[in-house]
Amino acid sequence: MVERSPTPHYQLKIFGLVVGLVTLALTATAFTIFIIQTQSAVGAYISGQSAWSRGQLTAVYNLDRYARTGSQDYLEAFHQSIAVPLADLEARKGMERETLDMVRVRERLIEGLNHPDDIPSMIWLFRNFADYSHFKLAADAWRASDAGLTELLQVARQLEEEWAKSPIDAITIEKLQRRTEQLNYELDAETELVRQTIGDAGRFTKKLLTWAGIAFITLVSLGTWLMGLRLLRLLRRSEHRFRAIFEQSSIGILQLNATGEFLDANPASCKILEYPQRTIKTLSFQDIIHPEDRPGLYLNPDGSEANLPSQQNLEKRIIKGNGETIWARITASLVSGGQHHHSYYILMLEDISEAYRLSRELNHQATHDVLTDLLNRRAFEHRLASVLGRARTDRTSHALGFVDLDRFKAVNDTSGHAAGDQLLRQVSEVIRSCIRDGDVLARLGGDEFGLILENCDLDTAAKIFEKLRGAIEQLVFSWNDRQHTIGCCIGVVPIEAGAPDISTLMRAADQACYSAKRQGRNRVYLGPVSSTRDLNPNSLE
Repeated sequence: MVERSPTPHYQLKIFGLVVGLVTLALTATAFTIFIIQTQSAVGAYISGQSAWSRGQLTAVYNLDRYARTGSQDYLEAFHQSIAVPLADLEARKGMERETLDMVRVRERLIEGLNHPDDIPSMIWLFRNFADYSHFKLAADAWRASDAGLTELLQVARQLEEEWAKSPIDAITIEKLQRRTEQLNYELDAETELVRQTIGDAGRFTKKLLTWAGIAFITLVSLGTWLMGLRLLRLLRRSEHRFRAIFEQSSIGILQLNATGEFLDANPASCKILEYPQRTIKTLSFQDIIHPEDRPGLYLNPDGSEANLPSQQNLEKRIIKGNGETIWARITASLVSGGQHHHSYYILMLEDISEAYRLSRELNHQATHDVLTDLLNRRAFEHRLASVLGRARTDRTSHALGFVDLDRFKAVNDTSGHAAGDQLLRQVSEVIRSCIRDGDVLARLGGDEFGLILENCDLDTAAKIFEKLRGAIEQLVFSWNDRQHTIGCCIGVVPIEAGAPDISTLMRAADQACYSAKRQGRNRVYLGPVSSTRDLNPNSLE
């Protein structure tokens, strides 16, 4: 029993498995990024603590030298050195606020000699983990140093005041100096505590992330294996379904490699092509395509897979095994084999000969006059628009002519409409014999014909239309033992770049034809160049 084609539920299963695998891959990537960002942030804090410690030690040293000498250089050096731990202090307070001022915190951390690239991860780590485990101990140790730094600034201000007095109070300065030394010991102890707690936090983080990574990778690997196994089963079922469709489908299905050689064919394709399957496998795609339709095929003749289109939709003539030619709709889909397998095409083949014939017949009926089989007015206007566009882009000259038969109504009145119809057919043959290959002829309606003489100046057009007029004048039409002679009026105007549009050209040619009638009929009237170049579209209404 043939299996049914994949159901939406089955497709959803495959889609769900693929989404699951992609989700696992994205989760693994996100977890890896989290590990890298966390370790980077911890390393940044260790580096920043080193800069903080150096700044504190240098500040104490310069303040001690200032207390001993009163030199302003040491005082300025003190303020420069103390600025580093103070900037870190302000940055930490900014990160502790509920609303983060990212710009200000970033500026303070940069002033604290932290690398700009580390700042986003430092802010992220502090705001998310400063209240947990080892990170909380490190943050508390950092906060404990605030009082010492603040008092160090106060000592500096007091020393500055004492050195500004005259005479100086040596006893007070000595007391402040001893307090500086004491603060140095206290800050050293706090700095060491900060260093130890940050180091502990880093080691704790490394262990935690290592074990978490092992556990996560184990789970992801297990999940990937289970999903892959399930997906493999579904793909095998899909392959079985495809084989059933391949064998039972009424549409021709063929498999071919990148060079166009057939690898497999289903029974329907053998029936369409009228070749046995073993013969098809000895042919190539080029062999069954009509020679005139082979250009435009994108199968690489050298067998390379570079730049192969993923899908081609073609309508080509196919040569069947019995030599008959049919029209076929071909949908070629590329199946990529990846790095280790060759790509190949799956071809869907449908015989559309009857549909193609009907389409061409309908298209012919839509663009041609039923009576004379000439182009109709709509198709003629479309060709005229194309010629006018070419005149504008190429600056070429063409001619437009309207032919209106004289005494045609008399033929209809005396011999009937059947005679009139036959006369129109004969006139159309006479006109065809007088014009050049490539010129456009159409029946516009009634007894009016339109002509477009391409790449033809007005003087040459005048000679052709005069020849045409004479040929129609010499035509003797016989119907039921009665003979008729007719003539025609022809209006001719140039098709040049300056013409406003095709409606204006058509009206100008019609006006020229009317002028020929007013001048005595059976003549050719040439409209002046200005009739189309400078004509107002409303002037012929």
